[in-house]
Amino acid sequence: MLHRYAQEMYDRYCRFCGTCEGKCPGDVAIADVMRYAMYFKYYGREKRSMELYAALPPRSRASTCDRCPGPCNTACPFGRRVRDELVEAHRLLSFAAA
Repeated sequence: MLHRYAQEMYDRYCRFCGTCEGKCPGDVAIADVMRYAMYFKYYGREKRSMELYAALPPRSRASTCDRCPGPCNTACPFGRRVRDELVEAHRLLSFAAA
C-alpha cells in the first residue's frame, strides 16, 4: 500500500531540491517560493508565507513566470509542472509583495 501511495504521489509535491533553479532564466528562488506556497496552502500560515515572499528580492519572486516558456518544467527530476505552480504561488503570495 505504501509503495502504491509513493508512486501516486511521485509528481505531486516539491522536494525543494533546487534542480530546476539552474534552468530558470529569471533567477527565481523556486524552492523558496514553492515552500512559501506550501505554508500558505497546507499549513494555514497565510500571513507568514506572504511576509516571507515579500521579503524576497523582487527578481527572486515568481512575477514573470506567467510569461516564461517554463524550462524549469523539464529540469524537475520528478516531473512537476513547476512553472504553473510558480504562477499560482505568485497569485497566492503577491498581495503582501506588491
